[in-house]
Amino acid sequence: TNLTDSRVSISGTAQVGQTLTADTSDAAEKEGTPKAAVSYQWLADDKDIEDATGSTYEVSDQDEGKSIKVKVTFTDDADKEETVTSAATDPVAAKTNSPATGAPTISGTP
Repeated sequence: TNLTDSRVSISGTAQVGQTLTADTSDAAEKEGTPKAAVSYQWLADDKDIEDATGSTYEVSDQDEGKSIKVKVTFTDDADKEETVTSAATDPVAAKTNSPATGAPTISGTP
């Protein structure tokens, strides 16, 4: 299997609390292997993120300021393996705070 023309991308917002998704829709195999097993490994600043091996990844506080990538391994039914890594996201942004609601109150005697 030759996946040298494959592309893997990440969709979603690189922000704490958001979910990123590995998009393998452009990963077409040149030799047309119909059924490939796919596995995932998410990376923060090029280091594996422990237990982040699904097609989606929820960005955590530890990822703030780091760039996220996903490494996708395709294994065909002849046990041939090819690994493709996505481009990096922008550095992960901090979680946005919800705006305050309600009105302030004042108590006591003026």
